[in-house]
Amino acid sequence: MISSAENIGSVKTILLIDDDSDEHQLFSDALVKYNNSITCLTAYNCSEGYSLAQQKKPDIIFLDMNLPGTHGLACLRKIKKTYPLHDVTVYMYSAGSVTNKDIVTALQEGAKKWIKKPDNLDDYNVMFTTYLN
Repeated sequence: MISSAENIGSVKTILLIDDDSDEHQLFSDALVKYNNSITCLTAYNCSEGYSLAQQKKPDIIFLDMNLPGTHGLACLRKIKKTYPLHDVTVYMYSAGSVTNKDIVTALQEGAKKWIKKPDNLDDYNVMFTTYLN
């Protein structure tokens, strides 16, 4: 297996925008296990995530598709229309209750990829190894 240090490239900060506190904990724990030199910022909704993204300009944003209030697609549009956030890599992800139309729209709106939320630490490791290059 390739070590995580070989895969992180220039990723120093990740922002997770997700309304589930358990997801925040699992994501953060998995990221520390993968590579503890990457900072993980978390937000529970679009407004909080957008504000944090403007302040910190993360390298990558993992954005839940199904957020309460402002839907993940609307949040993606807002991020992609804002300088200097427009060039931040955004991965849309969800537990699975997403239509094909939403996935296509997310990709058309600037998401790099749609990812099914991992279920456990091993699956997170695979996700980080795949997408943090």
